[in-house]
Amino acid sequence: VIFYDFDNDFLKFSTNNDAEALRISSSGEVTKPLQPLAIIGTTINNWVPSSGDVMPFDHVDTNRGNHYNATSGLAATHYTFTCPVAGDYMVILRLSRKGFCGDLELAKNNSQYAKLELRETGRNNSSAADWQAWCYDFIIPCDVNDTLKWKVASVLTGTGSGNYLLDGSNHIYYDSVTYYLLG
Repeated sequence: VIFYDFDNDFLKFSTNNDAEALRISSSGEVTKPLQPLAIIGTTINNWVPSSGDVMPFDHVDTNRGNHYNATSGLAATHYTFTCPVAGDYMVILRLSRKGFCGDLELAKNNSQYAKLELRETGRNNSSAADWQAWCYDFIIPCDVNDTLKWKVASVLTGTGSGNYLLDGSNHIYYDSVTYYLLG
């Protein structure tokens, strides 16, 4: 089948309720307006975590489809992304820390999928512990309704003044987590 668009507009594909599901531009770019995407920051500043804590990404910047639960508390779904469809998901963690030593884990369905061992700490000009920025990314195959979240697996003795994670001053400027369906 060949489709022609003589107006040089987008080819649009939609469902029964006329919601656009796919768009192809005249230059061949394919976009999906409903592609699941969550970009979540934090309002927490100088957080001192305990082992087992779920990382408090509570500031919603983008939550296309409302698949991220930014609610705080102890419920299993808090601070959790729920995969709406099966596929490969990109998970990106941007993190700042000061003197923190410990392990973080990316949990899939509340089981460890990936582990980050944070050991070395940065020093400023006065040789005191100072804030550092880190970025990690993972591609995770998921099924429908799989859940993803970041947890603190363990806390070790920090260095300098404080054993801090998260600098929530600008919500997504320093610390954020992104969940995105690749396909």
